[in-house]
Amino acid sequence: MVAHDSENGTDFVVSVLAWLEAVGNVAVAAARLCVHTNTLRYRLRRTAELFGLPLEQPDDRLAVWLQLRLLQR
Repeated sequence: MVAHDSENGTDFVVSVLAWLEAVGNVAVAAARLCVHTNTLRYRLRRTAELFGLPLEQPDDRLAVWLQLRLLQR
């Protein structure tokens, strides 16, 4: 996902991180990103389609969050 963002100018990583850090609250995450809620929902759908991110279970969300945070360092 990081490589995809770099190559294509997308914002999937920051979108997923914002959503995870907002505890799944789309309105809060969208406000933090200064995007419309539908834009964030679209990005989350696309990440599921493109990367198959498992975001349904809390343990999976934690694992994804940790991986993305570590990649940002």
